[in-house]
Amino acid sequence: MSLKFNDSEFWFKENKISWEEVETIYAYKIDLITIDEIILEISTKDKIFNIKESEENWFEFAKFITEKFELESFDWYEKVRNPAFQENRILLFNRF
Repeated sequence: MSLKFNDSEFWFKENKISWEEVETIYAYKIDLITIDEIILEISTKDKIFNIKESEENWFEFAKFITEKFELESFDWYEKVRNPAFQENRILLFNRF
C-alpha cells in the first residue's frame, strides 16, 4: 500500500509527510480519454505530491483531509468531477 495516513502525518510511496508541512492542497481532474481521474495535489515547501484517485485508500484519504483541514464538506469532489473532461482545478487548502 503506497498511501497511509494518521492524525499527524501521511506516507505516500517512500515519503513521510507531517500534516504541519502541508502548504497547499488542490484537487483537479485529468482526462484519460475514456475516463477521468481526480488528483489531490499536496504541496510542501520542498515537494509536490500528486495522489491519484486510483491509489488504494484514496477515498478514505480524501475524506480524512476534508475533516483534517476543516473543509466545508466533501462536495469539492463533485465540483471537480463534473463536468466531465475538464480539469476543474480548485484550491482546497492554503496555509498562507
